[in-house]
Amino acid sequence: MKYALTSNSNTSDELLFEEKNKLQAIIEAMGKILYQTQKDWDDIFDTIPDMITVHDRDFNIMRANKAAQKMLDLPSPGNDAELKCFQYYHGTEAPLKGCPSCNCLTTGEPAVFEVFEPYLQMYIEIRAIPRFDNNKQLTGLIHVVRDITKRKETEISLKRSKDELRARARDLKETNQALKVLLRQRENDKAELEEKILSNIKILINPYIKELKKMKFKSNELDYVRILESNIHTMTSSFSKKLSSNNLALTYREIQIANLIREGKQSKDIAEMMNISFETTNCHRQNIRKKLGLKNANINLRAYLSSLDD
Repeated sequence: MKYALTSNSNTSDELLFEEKNKLQAIIEAMGKILYQTQKDWDDIFDTIPDMITVHDRDFNIMRANKAAQKMLDLPSPGNDAELKCFQYYHGTEAPLKGCPSCNCLTTGEPAVFEVFEPYLQMYIEIRAIPRFDNNKQLTGLIHVVRDITKRKETEISLKRSKDELRARARDLKETNQALKVLLRQRENDKAELEEKILSNIKILINPYIKELKKMKFKSNELDYVRILESNIHTMTSSFSKKLSSNNLALTYREIQIANLIREGKQSKDIAEMMNISFETTNCHRQNIRKKLGLKNANINLRAYLSSLDD
């Protein structure tokens, strides 16, 4: 009977030892899993290019990834010195006035802000994220800091370019207005000059032509005086301008002949006055009709030329 009890006791010890080994194996396996998981998280934490620092409520940096360690020049891990975040971010002995991270610790609400940090000589975007324990008590915050210098410099450059374009647009607008004023002044000057020329012709030339016409001339000599009078009138009208425009493109000789036709001269008279042949005169007449679009039209050339004065 005693033997049987001893046997049962030994069996229980063996079972207990076996269970203990299994439990130990499970604990070791879980430890390896936890270690690997922690290592994986640490690797991820350190490979993030943004600076990440974990702070307590007293602004001490409790943890920092490699990007933050490098940028802030933090002491190596294991140093017992207090690492105040404002010392490494701003180079100050106390938090800056109006610090959004202070507001985050006060309100427990996340905050995002952008600032040029002279101490770091860069533009940074800071995300302040509050940390809570299992009892929902605020224990500190996490800083996620991103270097946005290139983006801000691009924004500043774009803004500068827009300002320059606006300034150029204003300058062009002012120049355009000035040109309009100058053009109006030019038109006024032109009108004033034309008025003076007409006045001088009426005063200084027309009276003498009138007296010349009273003199006794041969028939062709009087014609020259009349042509002179007509040409002066033509110079002060829009007739010559219309005949020599790009659309009509009459030659100088054709304009002369057109003037004579408008004055009622026949081809024979024109040939004699201009010392050219009758055939040449008719050839010029046909060219004039063609350029005026009258080649096959039943329109009197003299009447049409007279209408150009209107």
